[in-house]
Amino acid sequence: MTDQYTNHWEGQVTGGGPHGTITPIRPGSTGAVAAAVAELNQRYAHFVDRRQWDAWERLFTWSATLVLRGERIEGAKAIVARIRAETDHFSRMRHLIFPPSVVNSDGPVVGARAYFILRGTTTRGRDFEAMGVYEDQIDARRLRFESRSVEFDFFTARTTSWNWEAPPGGILGASQERP
Repeated sequence: MTDQYTNHWEGQVTGGGPHGTITPIRPGSTGAVAAAVAELNQRYAHFVDRRQWDAWERLFTWSATLVLRGERIEGAKAIVARIRAETDHFSRMRHLIFPPSVVNSDGPVVGARAYFILRGTTTRGRDFEAMGVYEDQIDARRLRFESRSVEFDFFTARTTSWNWEAPPGGILGASQERP
């Protein structure tokens, strides 16, 4: 299945698509580095939430590492297999990744940190919410994760479900006054 982002967000440095070319990060340009890391995080969330595993795999170098709750996973294919198995019991999920802080942008590897919220529903119909932090090492030339550490600081199952669909009349309702 192709969507509006797939042509642009396959992690390619050259080529293009309807949205232009992904440009490598240039050391010393903190604003541009933060913007490139933010876009990489958005691609990460977009592809994993939609289970577009081939595109998601291309966001990692072939030798990437992922540390998930203390477990170290090595290699892009192994990372995809592990996360795919982890998310098989979710009927839906959505990541909200906050703007990253660039920790180190000198040289070929960029260090970054970003906080996130993950919301979803299990295949048993139970809603959950998690919050945590990503600690990243990113290949600045290819815009791919060399390593990502995922730490969950908060996890809870919700007792009341979210309404995933907008109610008739919109969020405020037809009878409520809009600002």
